[in-house]
Amino acid sequence: MTDFPPPDLRDHAGRLRRLAVATAVGLVAGYFACITSVDVTHPGDQVTDGAFRFVAFVTGLSFMAGFALTIGVLNWRARRRDDQARVPRAKLR
Repeated sequence: MTDFPPPDLRDHAGRLRRLAVATAVGLVAGYFACITSVDVTHPGDQVTDGAFRFVAFVTGLSFMAGFALTIGVLNWRARRRDDQARVPRAKLR
């Protein structure tokens, strides 16, 4: 048996905050990718809609990449902090 209580739903505090931070980072990355790709391609001047597709693809891809990278780092930090808290410290007698 362990000295620790069994984990419950309250042990996962901060999930919503991590999701909100990752979403904000993804939105900022998507915004800058959209602005940059519109400046590069000038989709309003072209006859076909290929430039609009490129802008949408780059914006979505950068949002997903920023979100995934941020949520991965934040979950790794939370897991590491949780594991460190569960390791009992040795006491000098």
